[in-house]
Amino acid sequence: MDLNIEKDIVVLKNDLDKILFNLKNVSENTFESRMDFINATLSKVKKKREELLKIHPVEELKKFNYELEDYIKQIVENFDNIIAEKKAEQDKIGSELKKINNKKKLTNYNR
Repeated sequence: MDLNIEKDIVVLKNDLDKILFNLKNVSENTFESRMDFINATLSKVKKKREELLKIHPVEELKKFNYELEDYIKQIVENFDNIIAEKKAEQDKIGSELKKINNKKKLTNYNR
């Protein structure tokens, strides 16, 4: 097995680990900066993946799938959690706006 491919896989795992760390530590204050970092790192991972596919046979790369799948699953799960949180926040704000609008209508109606 090519030693370079193993080094490349270590680099990929490192990048995926950084993505996962940033996803787990997203807050309202750090959302923009962490998402910028995550997007940049995802682009880097995608580029590295494409390079590996050009250089190495797919069968050789598949040997490393099990090492990377756990990272991918955790990343997807964290993205899903963030999306669910943002959706809940959006629904809450929408509900509050609707209540304010209804109060405004009642006030205007009572005049």
